[in-house]
Amino acid sequence: MAAETQSWIGAFMALGGSAGTAISGLVTQKSGPGTALALAAVAMAAASGLARTAILKQPVLADHANLPT
Repeated sequence: MAAETQSWIGAFMALGGSAGTAISGLVTQKSGPGTALALAAVAMAAASGLARTAILKQPVLADHANLPT
């Protein structure tokens, strides 16, 4: 993976963490900690699904195409 791509990933992860912390604080104040926990679970499931989709859509390199599974 290119260094620039890793840099962008790190930047978005930091931004997502900051936004998640702020949103969690607001949800906890308005609705309670149970709602914040439920939303965090939904967000983690969505992130996992997106990551799985991204991994499955990557092209198979020619030198790895014939390796036994």
